[in-house]
Amino acid sequence: VSYNFRGRYLVNATIRTDGSSKFAPGRRWDQSGSIGLGWVISDEDFFTGVQGFDFLKLRGAWGLTNNSNGIPDNLYRPGINNASSAVFGDNVFTAIRPAYIVDPNIHYEVVRGLDIGLDMRAFNRRLNAEETYYNRTTTDILTTLDIPNDNRSFFTNLGKITNKGIEVSLGWNDAFNRDFNYGVSVNFSHNKNI
Repeated sequence: VSYNFRGRYLVNATIRTDGSSKFAPGRRWDQSGSIGLGWVISDEDFFTGVQGFDFLKLRGAWGLTNNSNGIPDNLYRPGINNASSAVFGDNVFTAIRPAYIVDPNIHYEVVRGLDIGLDMRAFNRRLNAEETYYNRTTTDILTTLDIPNDNRSFFTNLGKITNKGIEVSLGWNDAFNRDFNYGVSVNFSHNKNI
């Protein structure tokens, strides 16, 4: 759903349902969503006297989404591997053993994110700039645990990682005359993983 009031106040909201057969029947479906807000400050009456700025917008978004990429199929079901072999007379018998310890509650990894930014154009739209701060945390990352004194693994949703940082983009577009236009842009980013 998108809403725009007077071209100044912007709202965008989404809700979605994800389903995946990678998970047990009781864990296959989950909901996620997001909301984004924008304020075009340069369209406000109090901004009309500001010199040099052509456009200024403050924006922010928060959301969460489900991720099943990279998660193998059917981990909630038992798997088997070949184990040692034994010979009885003329016959060779191979034993089997569980390949891993089953966790029937394996589910989606969840990504939660917050973005706050400022978009600006100035000097007759020759200068443009975008600055964004982001903070994204992924929880319930599928993790493999080694069991002591057992050569099987245990897969479960346990991991967590946070990425946060800033991204800045600056650009200048101008013309010497009708036949010669040029543009220069610079990007900077800083990211921290926790």
